Amino acid sequence: MIDLTLEQSFPASDPPGWTLGIDPEPARDETINGGTMADTQLYLTRADYQRLNDVLRASLLGRREDLGDLTRLQEEIKRAKIVEPTEIPGDVITMNSRVRLRDLDTGEQMQVSLVYPSGADAATKKISILAPIGTAILGYRTGDTIEWDVPAGVRRLKVEDVLYQPEASGDFSL
Repeated sequence: MIDLTLEQSFPASDPPGWTLGIDPEPARDETINGGTMADTQLYLTRADYQRLNDVLRASLLGRREDLGDLTRLQEEIKRAKIVEPTEIPGDVITMNSRVRLRDLDTGEQMQVSLVYPSGADAATKKISILAPIGTAILGYRTGDTIEWDVPAGVRRLKVEDVLYQPEASGDFSL
């Protein structure tokens, strides 16, 4: 659970619990393997890691309820391996990636873009990282199967393809 009791007393660069379990210089891993949530390591680029921590800080300071999504995102960030943007394989879902997913229970396929909260737009299928599905897909790669709790129950998705990834396209500033 996110500790709200000290939110006004910490410096913006180091709120309580945000770096708990994460090395100041996160470990780098040269290999990334696909699989299911139980056996797949989540990967983030260093830039996404830093920006997502900023999103969490800003969201925490602006909200007093519905902290479940923030807590889930924080947990995902805690368990992530951080890699440089130039080192992440092109089939890993990073921020601003466009992906094709398949719902394993219904067979439905969907294309979505994973964006920061300010860029979310349901009409254009831009899903916020703070949405349950947004948090669920971050850092996984083509072929991975993801099970994630959503308000309606457990959703099982398979990452069919990463159609666009900024880093693979040389767009390191998105």
